[in-house]
Amino acid sequence: MSGLLSGAMIVPPTANELLADAALVGGMRQAFVESNVGEANAIEQGGFIVSDPLDGTLVVIRLPAAACDSLSYPICADGTYEGREIVGSFHTHPNTGPEWQQDPSPQDIRLSQDYPETMGPHQFVIARDVIYHIDNNGVVTGMGGTPQLLGIDGDDST
Repeated sequence: MSGLLSGAMIVPPTANELLADAALVGGMRQAFVESNVGEANAIEQGGFIVSDPLDGTLVVIRLPAAACDSLSYPICADGTYEGREIVGSFHTHPNTGPEWQQDPSPQDIRLSQDYPETMGPHQFVIARDVIYHIDNNGVVTGMGGTPQLLGIDGDDST
């Protein structure tokens, strides 16, 4: 799925359009599974949603996992990563104990506000039960249930 052409400018896809794209959802699902949600070895996973400069195809590019509770995004001041326009970003919140926050943290929200070129217009936080969306104004929206949106059968993520 790509943005809609509007003259020479491309209208970026909406958050709902991104979550309806099977290839993007597949990349997010893989990150979610590899983050070992709720397990002792849980580790945050994530990456970018980027647009191919030739045909506008949207793809997921994963970032290296860093720690159980953080992921390092490179600063992309020009709004591109590996020569592709950043349409969005995502990461998991795999730690599920009472001391861990499942919804977007204040830092997640600040990243979208302070680094819109790096995070893109859509930042998704994938928690065990809900996928959250953060826009560049810091507005957080629950998009729906993680198992349903990622097409995960059963509850083997806990």
